[in-house]
Amino acid sequence: MPPANPIFASVPSSQEEGLKIKVVSPSVTYSQDHITAKYVYRNSKVSRDELGNLIINPTEKAYTFKTESKVPKIGLMMVGWGGNNGSTLTASILANRREVKWMTKEGEKISQLLWLTCYGFNSQGWTR
Repeated sequence: MPPANPIFASVPSSQEEGLKIKVVSPSVTYSQDHITAKYVYRNSKVSRDELGNLIINPTEKAYTFKTESKVPKIGLMMVGWGGNNGSTLTASILANRREVKWMTKEGEKISQLLWLTCYGFNSQGWTR
């Protein structure tokens, strides 16, 4: 059976130890910490003159993309985590981890993982 995308057929599996990919292009430069790529977006603006003829003007917009070379710590993507319960749980975990505080009429409040999680699951669960 042929590979799904023949362009990437020769690229080894990303699970191989020490896999490196390097783009050789005058638009790409490498430094110790970053990869910088220059890209020119080309488009056309179409308008009409007073006689109704189409006038096409090419446009260009230069972009510079800078990417860190070091691979960041990888997290976990949980598929199907959407909805009220998933977003409440995710927000409560993040708030607790970052020790979020806020002021109310009663004074300063701090994030409490257990309370937020129970509140989210119980209140959302009973409204369905």
